[in-house]
Amino acid sequence: MEVQNKAVRSIKGDMLVFNYGIRKRSAEEQRRLNQVINFRRNELREKLKRIELKLQEVMDEKDFSRFKESYIMNRVPAKPLYEDDKSIEEAAASFAAKDAEKKSKKAQEEKKNQAQTGNQAQQQTGKRMPTLKITKGKLGAKTKKAADADDAKNAASNKMQARDIKGMEEMFWAVKYQLDTLDEFKKRLENPNIWDLIYESYDLYSNPRKRMQIELLREVIFELKRDYNKEFDSLERYKEDQIFMIKEKNELIKELLANLKTEDELFEPDTHLLENPDHIFNVSEADVKVEKYLTKEERAKLEEERRR
Repeated sequence: MEVQNKAVRSIKGDMLVFNYGIRKRSAEEQRRLNQVINFRRNELREKLKRIELKLQEVMDEKDFSRFKESYIMNRVPAKPLYEDDKSIEEAAASFAAKDAEKKSKKAQEEKKNQAQTGNQAQQQTGKRMPTLKITKGKLGAKTKKAADADDAKNAASNKMQARDIKGMEEMFWAVKYQLDTLDEFKKRLENPNIWDLIYESYDLYSNPRKRMQIELLREVIFELKRDYNKEFDSLERYKEDQIFMIKEKNELIKELLANLKTEDELFEPDTHLLENPDHIFNVSEADVKVEKYLTKEERAKLEEERRR
C-alpha cells in the first residue's frame, strides 16, 4: 500500500474519521498511464494549433446547445472549484416565504368561505345553523372519515416540503468550472495535471478515446484521494496540537490543586488503536498464548539452575 488506512478519533467522543488507503500501482499500470498521458498531451498540442488556425472541431458543443450545461460531467477539462453559492440560500429563503404566503392566503379563504356559509344560513332561517358534511356510506356502517386521511396526507406533504426546504438551506456551495483563455490554455499545456488532460464530453466520439478516458478518470480518483488525505493529515496535526495544549493546562491545574491541597479528576485525552496502524507490528508477551519452545541446551541450562 502506498498509504495505509488509519483514523482520527474525536478528543472527547467516539467519532472516527478515516483516511483513504491508496494501493501501490504496478509497473504495468504506471506504464499504461504514462502512455495515455503522453498521447493526450500530443492531442492537446494539435488542438491548440487548430484553435490558433480557427478550425472547427469534429463535434462542437455550440452545435448542440446554446447554454453551458453545468450538469454534464467533465464538460470542461479542469479541476472543479467548490465555491460558496449564496444564490442557493436566497432561493431557499424565497421559496419558504412564498410557501408560507400561499398557506396563509389559503387559510384566510377557507375562513372567509365558512363565515359566508354561516351568514347565508342565518339569513334564510333567522337562526344560526350548523354546517353539515354529507359523506357516502351505508347506514350503520363504520367508515373512516375522509378528513382524517386528508389531514394525514397534508401533514406528510408539509413534512416532505419542509425537509426539501431544509436541504436547500444547507446547500451553500456549488461546483463551478472555469473556461480558460487561449494564453491560459498554452500555459497549462506546458505542465498539465491530470485534470487538464481529461477529455471533454463532446470529444468522446471514438472507442479509443473512451478507453483512454477510463485511465484518466482512474487517476483522477487517485488524485481526489490524495487531496482528501492532505486534509486528513492537517486534521491529525491539529488534534496533536490540541492534545498538547490540554496536557499543558492539566499540568498547571495539578500545580494549583497541589497548592490548594485538593484533588479533582482531570480529563486525560487518550488515543485509539486505529490512529497508529504500525501497532500491529508490536508484539507483547501477553499476545503470545502458546508455550515457548526450548532447545535441548536451554532445557539443560534451566534444569541446572533449578538444581542450584
